[in-house]
Amino acid sequence: MASAVALLVAGTLGTTGATIVGTAVHLLGASDEWALTTGALTAAAALLPAVALARRTWRVERYGDDT
Repeated sequence: MASAVALLVAGTLGTTGATIVGTAVHLLGASDEWALTTGALTAAAALLPAVALARRTWRVERYGDDT
């Protein structure tokens, strides 16, 4: 359950961050490709910690250890 919430929150924040960063880069005069790329990288960077947390939570729930 906690892993699903973490992924949902990270996905929402990643999408919001990607939209803001992509728009800002585009407004600064960069091409559409640069805006899309920076937005995608922002979304991926937001998801990485959530995936790690989800994996750890799943392992604790399944195996009962925290190592």
